[in-house]
Amino acid sequence: MKALLFAILVSATFSQAAEQVSSILSKDGQAIDQAKVKEFIEWSAPHIRQYPPRFENEDQQKRITFSTLLVTGEIRKLDTTTIKDANLLTELGHIMAMGHNIDLPTAERGKEIFEQAIVEEPANKRANYLFGMFLVSTSKYQNESLKYLKKAAELGEKDAQYTVGLILCRQGEKEKGLMELEAYAKANPDNEHVKKVIKSIKEGTLKFRESGDGQ
Repeated sequence: MKALLFAILVSATFSQAAEQVSSILSKDGQAIDQAKVKEFIEWSAPHIRQYPPRFENEDQQKRITFSTLLVTGEIRKLDTTTIKDANLLTELGHIMAMGHNIDLPTAERGKEIFEQAIVEEPANKRANYLFGMFLVSTSKYQNESLKYLKKAAELGEKDAQYTVGLILCRQGEKEKGLMELEAYAKANPDNEHVKKVIKSIKEGTLKFRESGDGQ
């Protein structure tokens, strides 16, 4: 009886999710609908672009979780090697990264797609930044994140400098890390959070959160 009830609840939740974003593919299922990709990211990113995710209530959590499960399932089946648009690859990688943030097994596929995006356009600022931020969120690939975030910063992604500073401090290069953080704080004088982070690092009270996954 419990199994049947669970199946009904899951089915209902999938139905609700489908009402929000049923697919990122065209009607014939043969191509990606970029408008739907954009729609999905705009709807879900405020809640799952970072770890831990931030949901307003249980219903929202269910809708976003099951929608993400549906969409990442479609991306898994795509032959992305035929896609040459680095921006589209970046957004697909971003979706897989967000899936990872809600504990879906999407990390490896997301990494592959981001790598494809950078092969297609090595100087793509958004691709380097989002890939670097994704790698930071994993335990398996954290050490690979720095080169992409540094590249993003060189390309003009200002927020990348903040994460570069934190990574350097975490890796024991406190002096270099503080230089990056202080430069970022100087460029963003109204950001009180950064000032508190710098103060905590200097005092030795900042505790770096470990990634919550095994990937």
